[in-house]
Amino acid sequence: MPNEEKKQSIPKNILAYWNEQAARFRTACSTAGILHILAAILILSCAGLEQPAVKIAAGVLLTAAGVGEILLYIWTPPYFHLQGEIVSSFLKFFSGLMLLVMTAEDAYLVLSIFLAADRLFAGAIETALYRRIRSFAIEGTVGAAISGILNFLLSIAIVMALHRSATLEYILTLSLFGCGITLLIVQIGIKKLPEQ
Repeated sequence: MPNEEKKQSIPKNILAYWNEQAARFRTACSTAGILHILAAILILSCAGLEQPAVKIAAGVLLTAAGVGEILLYIWTPPYFHLQGEIVSSFLKFFSGLMLLVMTAEDAYLVLSIFLAADRLFAGAIETALYRRIRSFAIEGTVGAAISGILNFLLSIAIVMALHRSATLEYILTLSLFGCGITLLIVQIGIKKLPEQ
């Protein structure tokens, strides 16, 4: 007879914090997701990173996303922290800085590796988040699991594109578009939780 998972109870102060912030988290996720997708479309529709304005826009977005994630980590109660979360934030931040200060040719290898590692960490974080949420028997959280799997696949796709010497525009577009989609998937499951 299989052991049933014991349902843990969420501390009341954490539950109250989540319910108070759920709408903001959802708005932040959906806004960030849309901005990432728009940046990917911008890179695809323009002449790519050859145009300084496109390169600067992509660099600013990545740097701002990294800063936003670092601030979110600092402002979030330690109970919600997941290992590797801050590493992913710094990888995104430094990817943006590299894109701003280096030429596309000089940044190609390191930036591609950083972007692949960022998606790998994001996949691990979302998988861990899904496992933590499931321990509380909260329904409707499958989006975190799907997002985690997509991020793992995205990391592999970036490494494969790097192996095939794809252009930095292609790798950056793949990363930004995939990140935007996963953020939109995650925001679907963000909702207020019932009082216990």
